Amino acid sequence: MTYPRAFANAFPIPFVKGSAMYHLVADRSSTFEQWVANDANHLAQVYKGKRYHYTSEDMASLWEVIKYQKNRVEKSWLKKGGAS
Repeated sequence: MTYPRAFANAFPIPFVKGSAMYHLVADRSSTFEQWVANDANHLAQVYKGKRYHYTSEDMASLWEVIKYQKNRVEKSWLKKGGAS
């Protein structure tokens, strides 16, 4: 990935600005290892009074979504003549 953080911050990333997922997309150098190393990322929503935890498979699937968004930012950056 080659896009700068400022470009990513101006790009419409479909996660809450400031969230862990947002930052992982905006930071072109973020990795799957960083994603799973943060215990807070393993917590899912509260449902019927119980907090659920994402499984390893869930975390891998969510990383695929993050990668997809990172690729969207990268494509847009390259189309605008970035890294030339």
